[in-house]
Amino acid sequence: MKLPQFELHRPTSVDAAARLLADLGDDGSAFSGGTELLLAMKLGLIKSRHLVDLKGLPELHGIELRPGGVWIGAGVTHAEIEASPAVRAILAPLAVMASQIANMRVRAVGTIGGNLCFADPNSDPATFLSAVGARLRTWVRGESREVAPEEFTVGPYQTVLEPGDLLLGVWVPTPPPSANVVHLRMKIHERPSVTVAAMVEASHGEVVAARLAVGSVGPKVLQVDLGEELRGLGGSAYSSRVGALVALLAGSIPLLPERPESPEYQRHLVRVLSTRALEVGLAAATSSAGRPAQNGGGEA
Repeated sequence: MKLPQFELHRPTSVDAAARLLADLGDDGSAFSGGTELLLAMKLGLIKSRHLVDLKGLPELHGIELRPGGVWIGAGVTHAEIEASPAVRAILAPLAVMASQIANMRVRAVGTIGGNLCFADPNSDPATFLSAVGARLRTWVRGESREVAPEEFTVGPYQTVLEPGDLLLGVWVPTPPPSANVVHLRMKIHERPSVTVAAMVEASHGEVVAARLAVGSVGPKVLQVDLGEELRGLGGSAYSSRVGALVALLAGSIPLLPERPESPEYQRHLVRVLSTRALEVGLAAATSSAGRPAQNGGGEA
């Protein structure tokens, strides 16, 4: 497979990149790592005649600890997130999640911004970021705006960005000391079949707040705030309520068509992984109160 001919552009500022992409419209595509874009072009799925290289924009790079969380530029690679002391200091599970993306070559080149903008439904970062309450900062018509990860994607390979809009980076808030983040996925084929992330905050063995995000099965990430449903529960009462809520969620979640797994099996995986994430989340949050959020999951 050969790449079709294209013209390469290297703007030197966010404003210049935005103006160029707006002028090019559907005939232009932005990239930083380009791992998914170039493959799609080889397969004939994307036919852009102009590529806009964003790697030279300093605004899209860097990982910074700031009051209340960590800022990650859209041009930061998955490998940089995996190795970042700043990320590990406030949210070690984010570094673990980054270490599980694709393979070493992709992690060394692929960026968090490129992953989110490509909006592949079978991907981990958007699900994880949704569960921890991250915000995506975008550049829209010359203004900085924020959007939640689950709202940034509108469907498979589609985001809220219009020609001329850019993703600048991701703001990840520091979880409460009594919170635990669990990220689980089932990978039957090359890409995840189901991705689940949960953040549970507890006090004295009872839930204070809980958030669940499910991805890789539907057209976009589904995030559910379970705080009202689970607050104050612990022990068998918590397990019983989680079972009922997860069964309802698994039975109603929209599924992508033409998947190798049957709908019944996909819903079964959603139910099993969601239950496990929420159960482990409460147990770990209870035992790790006062310490930075830890990871209770990985491959299922």
